[in-house]
Amino acid sequence: MAEIRFNRKEFEKHIKLTKEVEEKISLFGTNLESLNDEELIISITPNRQDLFSLQTFAKSLQAFLGKNTGLRNYKINKPEKNY
Repeated sequence: MAEIRFNRKEFEKHIKLTKEVEEKISLFGTNLESLNDEELIISITPNRQDLFSLQTFAKSLQAFLGKNTGLRNYKINKPEKNY
């Protein structure tokens, strides 16, 4: 496991840390090893290299939490005539 350190203030610009989010980090497949006022340390398996940066970890966690899935919403208009 790789231990990644994120600055807490920078992390909270993306995701506010609550008890619920702390629990969801473990459900995300990563372990929250340590958390204090300045940083959080997360263990990530080596096969998830996409999570090694703050931006990609935060974006993936937001999608996991259902807050920002990255999916587009399309508007479908009703046809003017029925054929």
